[in-house]
Amino acid sequence: MQYEEALREWGARKLEAYSRKGVEVTRSSVDVAMNFNEGYACCGGSDPDCYCSFAESPSADVIITGYSSKGTRLTYSICASDFDFASILGEIVEAAGTIE
Repeated sequence: MQYEEALREWGARKLEAYSRKGVEVTRSSVDVAMNFNEGYACCGGSDPDCYCSFAESPSADVIITGYSSKGTRLTYSICASDFDFASILGEIVEAAGTIE
């Protein structure tokens, strides 16, 4: 089992869950793009305990695209404020366990 397969399965499940009922996603068409922003500290990273109003926490957003079995293009996104790394990683691991 490869990480890419698990990520594709997870993405397909998200597309199916947030599309019209009964939509089946072609797994091979799924692409998951995770755009990470590492953030920065106000002191330029030289002091790990530093904080100021200009600091930015690490964040990410996700864009999932794919096609239904009928050829319809599907898109789903998770914005940075809704990105919960621990829960998303758990969902990807769960998806990996269902791939034959």
